[in-house]
Amino acid sequence: QLKDTLALLELDVIESLEDMGSGIVEFAELNYLFHTNSYSPSDPLYLQQWNKTKMKADSLQQIVNADTTADDGDIIIAILDTGVDTGHVDLKNKLVINQLELNGTDGVDDDGNGFVDDVYGWDIINNDGVAHDDNSHGTHCAGIAAAEANNNLGIVGISEGAKILPVKVLQSNGWAGSDQIGQGIVYAANNGADILSMSFGGYGRSQIQENALAYAYAFSLPIAAAGNDGIKLGPCFMCYPSYPAAYSFVLGVQATKNFQNVNG
Repeated sequence: QLKDTLALLELDVIESLEDMGSGIVEFAELNYLFHTNSYSPSDPLYLQQWNKTKMKADSLQQIVNADTTADDGDIIIAILDTGVDTGHVDLKNKLVINQLELNGTDGVDDDGNGFVDDVYGWDIINNDGVAHDDNSHGTHCAGIAAAEANNNLGIVGISEGAKILPVKVLQSNGWAGSDQIGQGIVYAANNGADILSMSFGGYGRSQIQENALAYAYAFSLPIAAAGNDGIKLGPCFMCYPSYPAAYSFVLGVQATKNFQNVNG
């Protein structure tokens, strides 16, 4: 009631000033307060994340925060990698959970997708529903993509609202065959992934992998590393395209412009 009374008094004052006639008061309004749109999550390592500054990710996050129609909470990022530490404090609340399998019967394909007990994604290497990270690379990539924000821990993911779908396609040594990667790509696309994160590459143009990505492209956005070896994509002498980043329907990314893995 006090708030309503004050609002009426404010309107009365404004009307009284405007009624004083032209030449005395041009217009009257409240002296509104404004503030900076700075973004400062509680995560202690946030200020060390130079990559977010390079990408201007914070500017985008401010837009998302300000726009009630913008929401990345429905985005699913499949981490096709060495697995993901599902118990990690900055990731455990960001995982896609297959509720039908979680609440179903052990040893039964409760959701009928062809994979038994895939509660937290799938392990192509060991053919089970425990996409355990035995290398740490996949967990690292998952954190960059979508680590939990404002939990007073660690870093902040680029997409703070997105969920992570672990798909283990790389062995503990970081290597895998095209067939294993192709299987993981199809699994991710068929199980709700909006984005395929592929932080790996090689110089062989695999038909299996290309077909899988072409299929997934209808459902997902494939993103792959341009490479970390400083070799140009070409065409030129001693240039080698890095796949899967070099496919036309895959978004190839690199850390900074100082590296030489550039298209052309």
